[in-house]
Amino acid sequence: MKTGSIWLAIRFVVSGLFGIITMPLIARVLSVEEYGIYNILFAFITWISIFTGSGLANVFQRFIPEAFQKKDYSLIKALVTKGLLLRFLLSVLAVILVVLFSGSIGNVLKIEGWDKYFLVFSLGIICYIEVCLFSTVLNSIFLHKFAAISNICWSTFRVILLFIVILFGKGLTGVLLIESVCWALWLVLLAFSYYRCFLTPNKFVSN
Repeated sequence: MKTGSIWLAIRFVVSGLFGIITMPLIARVLSVEEYGIYNILFAFITWISIFTGSGLANVFQRFIPEAFQKKDYSLIKALVTKGLLLRFLLSVLAVILVVLFSGSIGNVLKIEGWDKYFLVFSLGIICYIEVCLFSTVLNSIFLHKFAAISNICWSTFRVILLFIVILFGKGLTGVLLIESVCWALWLVLLAFSYYRCFLTPNKFVSN
C-alpha cells in the first residue's frame, strides 16, 4: 500500500510538470480559433464518456479490490473483459453517431472542417475512454507502479511529439493526431501491464 502511494505521488508530480509544459506548447502552436476547436473536441470526450457509462469505473473500484483480496481472480477477469468490451462497443457506437451527423454538428458549432478534425480525433477518444477504465483496473489490483509508469511514458512521448509538431508546423490536425497516437500507446502499455503482471501469473487460476 505504501509503495502504491509513492508511485501515485510520482505520477502526480511528473504529470503535473509535463502538463505545465504541454499546455503552453499547444496554445503556442495553435491559432485562437484552432485552440477553441481543440477544447470543444475535448469536451466531446466528457459527453461520450457519460453516454458510454462512466459508472463502470465505480463498479470496478467497488468489486475488483474485494475480489482481489479474496483471490477470486476469475471474477476479476470476467469484470475486466466484459467491462472493457462494453465500454469499447459503446464508445465506437457514439463516435459513429457523431461522424454520421458531423455535417449538422459542424453547422451548429460553426466550425469549418469539423468532420475532418473529429475523424482524426475519434480513435483518440475511444482509446482515452479505455485508458481511464484500464487505469482503474490496474490501481484496483494494486499495480500502481505500472499504472504510473504507463502514465509517465504517455506524458513523455506527448511532449516529444508536440515539439515535433511545432517544428514542422502541422497545426491542429497534427496536435489531434499526436493526442490520438499517444493515447493509443498509453492503452497498449496498460494492456501489456495487465497481461504481464496479472493475467499471466494467474493464467491457470480459476478461482
